[in-house]
Amino acid sequence: LTALDLVRYAGDIKRFLKRERIDVVYANSVRTMITVWLGAWRAGVPVVLYVKGQLENPWLDRLALWLAHRVIFFSAANRDERYPALLRRLRRKVAILEIGLDARQLEAADADARAAVRAELGLGRGVVMVGVGQLYAPKGWHHLIAAFGRIKDELPDLRLVIVGDAVIAEHAAYEAHLRDRIAQERLTDRVILTGWRDAALAIVSECDLLVHPSLAEGFGRAV
Repeated sequence: LTALDLVRYAGDIKRFLKRERIDVVYANSVRTMITVWLGAWRAGVPVVLYVKGQLENPWLDRLALWLAHRVIFFSAANRDERYPALLRRLRRKVAILEIGLDARQLEAADADARAAVRAELGLGRGVVMVGVGQLYAPKGWHHLIAAFGRIKDELPDLRLVIVGDAVIAEHAAYEAHLRDRIAQERLTDRVILTGWRDAALAIVSECDLLVHPSLAEGFGRAV
């Protein structure tokens, strides 16, 4: 049934790429690569696979690496972690695109923005931790909140700000779970979920400690 669905989906992808005159398809995971490849191939559009995290399925990983027109890793260590023999054979289409932040974005988190953030969130005195990222289980926010609950009495001046939201409806239940957990741990006055913020860097710069509890991470841009 999955194979039949993929064939039907390939037709949708082909029509979409033709209608929108798309030049290149970017796939940010092995699953995406395998899902869109057939439609892109039928439309004559190349697909670039960007490997951001761990490659864990020997069969699907190898298939995706073969099918991609270009394969991009974010570091040499990431590239060399798995399938060295295969990647040597494919070396002509393998590249590295290092990650980073535009320094101008960092400079934009100026004093005025920081002052506004501190006033809005009521950070006040004491130590403030901050975490930045999508609210979904692999980011490990539930572990962070549970750990905070264990030390809240020992460190009464400690507070936590989590910047981000669920992004897609699929993870809305996880965000609701976090809010329930915060209430259960009696942390509603000490843990702030800000939701999506364009001025995330201003919030980070006003806090004392960055916490990044991810269980697996591809980019780690927050760090």
